[in-house]
Amino acid sequence: KMDKLWDIADKRMDDQNRMMRERLSGLRVIRAFDREAFEHGRVAGATTEMTGSLIKSNVLRSSYA
Repeated sequence: KMDKLWDIADKRMDDQNRMMRERLSGLRVIRAFDREAFEHGRVAGATTEMTGSLIKSNVLRSSYA
């Protein structure tokens, strides 16, 4: 069960890294089309899912110790 949670967290971290690369490469385009709020929402969603998975896996891990 912990492995599944870590896999989810890793996938979300990869998503965050991909989104940050996209944002950095297309920053002028994002500003030109006024899409900053949308981009912030995408990153916030991935961050929330990643932290939820990490917290659950760490709680589960601590119960074994």
